[in-house]
Amino acid sequence: MNTEPSHKQLDTLLKYYQDGRYVEAEKLSLLLTQEFPKHAFTWAILGNALRLNGKINDSLVAFKKSLELNPHDITTHNILSNTLQYLKKFEQAEKSYKNVISLNPKYFEAHHNLGNVLRQLGKLEESEESYKRAISLKPDFTEAYYNSGLTLQMLEKFDDAEVRFKKAIILKSDF
Repeated sequence: MNTEPSHKQLDTLLKYYQDGRYVEAEKLSLLLTQEFPKHAFTWAILGNALRLNGKINDSLVAFKKSLELNPHDITTHNILSNTLQYLKKFEQAEKSYKNVISLNPKYFEAHHNLGNVLRQLGKLEESEESYKRAISLKPDFTEAYYNSGLTLQMLEKFDDAEVRFKKAIILKSDF
């Protein structure tokens, strides 16, 4: 008995997903997760398809199942974190982003997103530290400079905020 989907099934699933056919991707991944309940990738695709089809809360279940099966999948961890943030479950998102960072400390986007969540939680000093880390990992990360500027403004560090905003403007004008 097969324990994972065939290459043809996975190719079809990926084609649906990559072509933006999320309803078909949801249906097929649902069938595949029922037939192959220990296949983490199909759970992750199901989570993404559900999320993109507006079934956000259902997507959390699929992402968590995928991560039970493959706890080191940084991409799924990050998408779960983004989904929690979107749902304004900031404490859970904070924990989730910290988990992503523990798996890959150089994942600059996770540091940036953690900074956003910490700012929402009013943890401004920690937020600024996350932005600084994101910037140190990716010095041309315009959004991190901008969001750092917002946080520094909230901390009433106006001169530092101005420096960050100017850097964001300079980087943005390089496009």
